[in-house]
Amino acid sequence: MKNFLLFAILSLTVLTAKAQNALYYNSTDGSAAIVALGADNGLSVVKESVDLLGKDWTNAVHTGGKVLLYNNKTGAGAIATVTATDLKVNNTFDVGKLPTGYTHLIGLNSGRVLCYNATDGSGNVGSVTANNEYKNLKSFPAGTLPKGWTHIIAVNTVAGATKIVYYNSATGAAAIGSIASDGMPQIAKNYEAGKFTPGWTSLVSVEGKIIYYNANTGAAVLGMLPPNNEHQTIKTYQADGFPKGFTHLTNINGKIVYYNAQTGGTAVGIVTSSEHIFAKPEAGTIKPNFTSALKGMVTIK
Repeated sequence: MKNFLLFAILSLTVLTAKAQNALYYNSTDGSAAIVALGADNGLSVVKESVDLLGKDWTNAVHTGGKVLLYNNKTGAGAIATVTATDLKVNNTFDVGKLPTGYTHLIGLNSGRVLCYNATDGSGNVGSVTANNEYKNLKSFPAGTLPKGWTHIIAVNTVAGATKIVYYNSATGAAAIGSIASDGMPQIAKNYEAGKFTPGWTSLVSVEGKIIYYNANTGAAVLGMLPPNNEHQTIKTYQADGFPKGFTHLTNINGKIVYYNAQTGGTAVGIVTSSEHIFAKPEAGTIKPNFTSALKGMVTIK
């Protein structure tokens, strides 16, 4: 797969909102698109750009109403904002500003970011400041976290806490943790290899629940995290239970936007207390080859 980055940016709740937006980005050529998720669950392109965000960002994450962009080969970074109709880079960081090698950037509560290196288990927790700087709150050395996690997501539980789910798609190993007040990651529960089904290609959290999805088979699981850190399976969907081929799943305002980077095809799903429903099995087609997604930062009125 090409080295692209797709993201969708977290929406602010506004009572007059008619749509929420998402940002799709291609790290090879720097192109991007702002896409609106309408009240009818359809998707439409609001704006396309050629190179407003720059090229070669390998990771991006929404935090504190802004987007942190990062190049894991050079350590360069940038902070951007996205409005309903435009993109803007507020600040760029020189090469080496951040450590190289981070494979995952995860948005946490309170505007913080967890950075993780799957090769050695090192990382840091930081935040984006009001003056568009990245502030390192806590660095942790190699071996602090287990190596090899392929997927990491933050889950806001029904009890109001933010939990971190770590997962290895090759082995089925997993862990549930949190971030302490001083920024240090803590693991509360480990699941050895095979305890979770291997092969999930995407994980996404929505309304305190988690969707695990396999783009190759169409299998999926709906799960949740009770307060005791024991993962609970709500419903299992066998192969072909979901459409195949979606490369990215993104939570936008409590709904899941599915995107196929090869075809540009999309769908929109809704999670209830007991199941997942495709509210819009064919939500529209956008350009292919976007490969990562951040939640929409602003509301389109």
